[in-house]
Amino acid sequence: MLGVFQGEKLIAAYPVTIGSAHTASPVGEWKVSRITKMPTFRYDKEMLQHGRRSGNFHLLPPGPRNPVGVMWIALNKKGIGIHGTNDPSSIGRAASHGCIRLANWDVVRLATKIKPGDNVSIH
Repeated sequence: MLGVFQGEKLIAAYPVTIGSAHTASPVGEWKVSRITKMPTFRYDKEMLQHGRRSGNFHLLPPGPRNPVGVMWIALNKKGIGIHGTNDPSSIGRAASHGCIRLANWDVVRLATKIKPGDNVSIH
């Protein structure tokens, strides 16, 4: 679950998908660096598998069928973010490439409750 806190008070909670055993979500303290509505997805196999960008990539257009869904919330950890999905049935499993995945309708709500500079704790 992803919890949103205002001080010590929990104000929202959303079911998520976290990183798989092979590509775990990075445990630690991070910050929201930017929020992008209707993002373009940069499919880069090297980045997804090893965390390193390559020159061999494809750009996938924005929209609900995009693998990162309708919202990208970048963290100050290269290649890691909180985002939507084109497959809401995947929520609730350890199946991402390290990102935190929410249903599109939940990531849209989340984006109204946070801003760049906010703290993100992954544990």
